[in-house]
Amino acid sequence: MALSKSLPFGNPADGWSLTYWRLVSVSTDVLTGSVSYSLAGYASEEARKAGGTPRETTACFASLYALGAQSPWDVTPAMIYAHAKRNTDPVICSQEMVDRGHYTEDLLGKLVMPESAPNPLADATNC
Repeated sequence: MALSKSLPFGNPADGWSLTYWRLVSVSTDVLTGSVSYSLAGYASEEARKAGGTPRETTACFASLYALGAQSPWDVTPAMIYAHAKRNTDPVICSQEMVDRGHYTEDLLGKLVMPESAPNPLADATNC
């Protein structure tokens, strides 16, 4: 599985783009309940299959809550790809956030950060 979305690469005047995004690393922090992952961008699926090297790597971070996982052992590649192609990352205060002291009980279930920056891989398709 991978994601397909054309994103400009290098000098825009050159017209180069990366169209194939593949999960290349996942690291789970059991203590904090967080997952970091990296996607590598290739010119095309054919370029990757021919042994081409990625031209760009993006590092991402997600909480178990954002992935929809109950524990670090529940995280699947499908969850990570779904997170990678989200539009933005609104943050709703969870019990986990309250327990860790990040927010107070009165904010539980409320929107605490409306949006993060727009995601360049939003609306990518699975391939």
